[in-house]
Amino acid sequence: MLFTSLRQLPELLFMLYCGIIIGVLYDLFSILRRRKKTWLVHLADILFCLCALLCCGYFLFYGTEGAVHFYHFVGIAVGFGLEALGFKPILKFILDILERALYNLTKWFKTLPLFKKLTK
Repeated sequence: MLFTSLRQLPELLFMLYCGIIIGVLYDLFSILRRRKKTWLVHLADILFCLCALLCCGYFLFYGTEGAVHFYHFVGIAVGFGLEALGFKPILKFILDILERALYNLTKWFKTLPLFKKLTK
């Protein structure tokens, strides 16, 4: 471990990617948070925390060979911030379109005679 400083920039960039992925996960779980049901909000928060923990663990284990340094967490925070500034509006637009399409599909499905027979 003579030249550990040579790996700092690649590790920082790797953790930056981790922060971006965690930001995308946060946006995906925000769909469940929009429903305003208390149990669904709590479930979404617990699932997000578990997924973020697994993501951080995976990136720390494979990207840094298990070494944990302060700049790794700075990379995660900066990546999360970059995702919030750059990708979030685009991702939110796409997710809104998909949510509306799913809502219209379920509304259409409920008008089918087969659905009415199944729910009697």
